[in-house]
Amino acid sequence: SDAALKVRIRPGDTKLETLPEEAIHAQITFDGTEVQYKPEHPPIKNAAGTVTFTANTMNVHLKNARYM
Repeated sequence: SDAALKVRIRPGDTKLETLPEEAIHAQITFDGTEVQYKPEHPPIKNAAGTVTFTANTMNVHLKNARYM
């Protein structure tokens, strides 16, 4: 796994209703991860991919995973 975080909060940004999109950028790379999304579903196993966060979004890109 690998992670990177960039925070660019400028004077006045904290007074805004929402932070500008570019104020926060984080990316996490994962491999061999297990996730239990909902209790009534089986876990997602051996997941690999990246998660990217900004001030207002979260995106998950799966390269592969096992669900069953």
